[in-house]
Amino acid sequence: MTKAQDVRLLILVPRFHPHIGGSETVTRDLGGKLREWGIEVTVVTRRIAAGLPRRELIGNIPIVRLGPVGFSRRGEHLFYLNALAYLLCHRREYDVVHVYASGYLVAFSCALGHLLGKAVTTKPPNPNEVRGFVRGSLGGTVGRLLIPPWLRLRLYRGLDGLVAQNIEIGEELLSLGIERSRIWFILGGVDTRAFHPPQPGQKEALRRRLALPEQGMIFTFSGRFVPIKGLMGLLAAWKEVSKAEPGAYLLLLGSDPDPSQAFLGGMQDFITSHSLSGSILMPGWVENPSLYLRASDVFVLPSDSEGLPLALLEAMATGLPIIASRVGGIPEAIEEGENGLLCPAGKPEELARLMMLVAADPSLRQRLGRAARRRALENHSLDAVASRYLDFFREACK
Repeated sequence: MTKAQDVRLLILVPRFHPHIGGSETVTRDLGGKLREWGIEVTVVTRRIAAGLPRRELIGNIPIVRLGPVGFSRRGEHLFYLNALAYLLCHRREYDVVHVYASGYLVAFSCALGHLLGKAVTTKPPNPNEVRGFVRGSLGGTVGRLLIPPWLRLRLYRGLDGLVAQNIEIGEELLSLGIERSRIWFILGGVDTRAFHPPQPGQKEALRRRLALPEQGMIFTFSGRFVPIKGLMGLLAAWKEVSKAEPGAYLLLLGSDPDPSQAFLGGMQDFITSHSLSGSILMPGWVENPSLYLRASDVFVLPSDSEGLPLALLEAMATGLPIIASRVGGIPEAIEEGENGLLCPAGKPEELARLMMLVAADPSLRQRLGRAARRRALENHSLDAVASRYLDFFREACK
């Protein structure tokens, strides 16, 4: 990879380390890879906790955290203003602003970026957020008065580039009248060296190291504990699976990003009321999901809506058989019966049926897992995806 001194990238993301989700991990991996290739990359994010430094180096990426501290809605709006002030004051230090969001932050960045003669790009997380913001159903009355739908649409059409990670998002962007040449289809990438299948005997050793049950099949979910991930449906399905597979376990990796922990509380109430505590493992957010995936047998993702989730790609790279909802970009990564099984979103009974089917068939698990790993290597390697993004950013600057 040749050094491209003409591209200096500023990535604007509402949350970053230590808050880790799909977009945060993608930012870290993509930014780190581009920095390895000599591209100037800076991440600007919100300072979500008082103990976090305003500036630091994470890996090889410079991080700038802006106030206010915390998660409040009012604070979110103040962060937007601080982000715009940063873009203005540091306008000589970047060429492209890439925003990992789909609402006001994109609109404000686009308006200011064009005034400053900077390229502005975005990667919408899912079509629902784009549709809701641009068509005016998100943001409330004050938001619609501040930026009416016609202006939101004009700003989106003025973006220099948009990344669609699946066909559904691409079609939504086209329906808004955005030029096809500005929409780039770029698949999600995963570090296939960090996420890989276990070596013979390693799974048992990992379970001991991670204090997981040494015997029994482990079904694993990884992601945020939020309603859209379909977790209540997964718990309902597990109620049936645990009866048919009494020695199996459900491992839930992640945390509730809401400070109130209300959704997590609802999950715990369901688990307790249905006497599922003995078969459900909840270590919380973990720093090393690759180890937990290698200690698992099956990956389950029952989301109601998705783009192309990083957690899915990580499980594929680990060589796990996949059971996932047929939503968003998931069917573009998972071919039914080839490298995973798909079920309708919001159908716990069908999810339970597929989980029991996979549990009863070792040869099916092995075949699906090998195919998942092969697909990850062929289509989702981090080097290939980062190279595509670099071409995207260079094109946006023209």
